[in-house]
Amino acid sequence: MNPMADSVDAAPNWIHFPIATPNATNQLSPTQSLIINELMPFNSSVLADNQSQFDPWIEIYNPNTDTLDLAGWFISNDAGNGRKFRFVFGNDSTKIAPHGYKNPLGR
Repeated sequence: MNPMADSVDAAPNWIHFPIATPNATNQLSPTQSLIINELMPFNSSVLADNQSQFDPWIEIYNPNTDTLDLAGWFISNDAGNGRKFRFVFGNDSTKIAPHGYKNPLGR
C-alpha cells in the first residue's frame, strides 16, 4: 500500500482527477451504473456461504466495457449507516469483469 495514498478514501494509489473534488469522495465513478441483478435479503436455504450459513446475498451486474473493482466501496442493509460493510483491497474477489456478474459477498 502506498503510504502517501489518501487514507480517508483508502485508495492504494494516487489518481489524477480532471476536476477538483473538495468535500467529495476521491474515487473515479464508473461511466455507467452497476446493476443489482439479484437480491436475497432472507436466505434460509438457497445459497450457503463458506461456513455453511445461509446469509443474505446480492448479485451485481457490470454493464460497462471495463472491469470494475469494488475495493474500497461500501454496501449496507441499514439506511442510517451507508458504510456498514466495506469491500477490501488486495485481491480479485471485488473485481467484476465487463458485462459480468458477481456476488461480492463471496458466496
